[in-house]
Amino acid sequence: MVYDVDVAVPAAVMYRNFTGVDYWQDLVDFYRNNGARTEIAHFATDASGTDVSFSHIMSAQDLPPIARPVVPASFAIVRVQHFDPFCDATNRAVGHYRAEIPVAPVEVTGDYVLADTASGSQMRLETRCHARVPIIGGQIEQLLANGLRILFAKEGEFTADWIDSHR
Repeated sequence: MVYDVDVAVPAAVMYRNFTGVDYWQDLVDFYRNNGARTEIAHFATDASGTDVSFSHIMSAQDLPPIARPVVPASFAIVRVQHFDPFCDATNRAVGHYRAEIPVAPVEVTGDYVLADTASGSQMRLETRCHARVPIIGGQIEQLLANGLRILFAKEGEFTADWIDSHR
């Protein structure tokens, strides 16, 4: 699945904001204000890039009925992300991410590419979903992809609004 998030600032500005702890704390607060139990587990930035991990605590009742039998009553989804340093020569940054769901037989991994566009910048997310469940694995993968589209849309709106308010 490919998903693009467009913002009206250059990639260098987007990168600076996206790799600052304030952005991530505000994103976690956004989730909490919308009823999700979310917390930052790790944030570090240095010459090798920025690493962020945060967790969402969920209930099986938050999932579609087809997925409920393969997960316990409550569980954590840990999102682990790495952003390489911004490349001034190309006005780009790359990174990768994964979602760890220890109680479910699924893998979610992906890559980021942040680059300038004519009207600002774009963060492209290329995601791979794999469910290791016989017979219904493909259905679960589609549910994951649809859920990620909704998640990326919400986070994209949050990010665009956050960037606008932090200029």
